[in-house]
Amino acid sequence: LVLWQKEPEGGITFLGSSVLVLGLALSLVLGSLVWVLSTKAEQADVYAALLEVSHQLGASPDMNSVFRVTGETCLRMTGVDRCAIFLWNETGRQFIPSWISSNQPEDVQQFLSLKLKYGDMALINKIVDEKRSVLVQPEKMGLISPNLVRLFNIRSVLVTPLVSKGNLIGAMTLDHEGRQRRFPLREQAIIGGIAAQAAIAIENISLLTETRKQSELIGKKN
Repeated sequence: LVLWQKEPEGGITFLGSSVLVLGLALSLVLGSLVWVLSTKAEQADVYAALLEVSHQLGASPDMNSVFRVTGETCLRMTGVDRCAIFLWNETGRQFIPSWISSNQPEDVQQFLSLKLKYGDMALINKIVDEKRSVLVQPEKMGLISPNLVRLFNIRSVLVTPLVSKGNLIGAMTLDHEGRQRRFPLREQAIIGGIAAQAAIAIENISLLTETRKQSELIGKKN
């Protein structure tokens, strides 16, 4: 509290108002600075996490290791209950169930029995045609087959394509068991970064596996 001597013609009011305005301006500047610093710190944490994921994926010796690292990282960074990974089969025009990280044992068998062909579901068509993430909330649940919604008790789901060099490699889904989740833009960006790295790792291992097969075949012929 600052007390000013009384000045004629309202000088005290003007001076007091000036101090008040300057104080508010300073608080806004400091507040913005703190917000920027916290945002930078948060970004640093995200970059560090993505760098760690990149290192783990690069060191993964096989496809299952890539799936495990990808799924567990997504669960840890978002807190969802379930993460599933599908590989895209261009010949059959369908997504092949490949990995699921879930606390529900019954999810595994149900997941492996899925048949997701292009043309059978609006969500599949959208992922294949547009190659971009789709957040399915209750108002957009019509994109998913009703049988699939009941089977996994889906209330909302984030579907992110796995794309490498413009080619569709597969897709990844994240959702809560029987609960709706909003998936803020920050989380969607993080999942997109993980998906991009996973797609590259999957493609590299596929190429390496194919090269080994060709080498073995040539060796047998020789």
